[in-house]
Amino acid sequence: MNKQEARELLRCHSFIQDDLDHPKMQNGFLGMLRPFQGELIEDNFHELMTIIEVLADELEKPSVERELSTSSTSKGESLYLCV
Repeated sequence: MNKQEARELLRCHSFIQDDLDHPKMQNGFLGMLRPFQGELIEDNFHELMTIIEVLADELEKPSVERELSTSSTSKGESLYLCV
């Protein structure tokens, strides 16, 4: 996974991807929680860990791009990356 792919997947998992039909929008990290159907998809967690590894050098900078540090949805939910 390259940095561009990691950014795109992060947008999907945090539910801010423009393409609402993208599979990760429905079944990604936040998508699987809206509404919660009683099942968590473990692969989403592992994919987020990979995204963090790929973007680690950017996340370690003193000033992190806003899109990387918090990805907010229109309903006020956020996916925060803590490093």
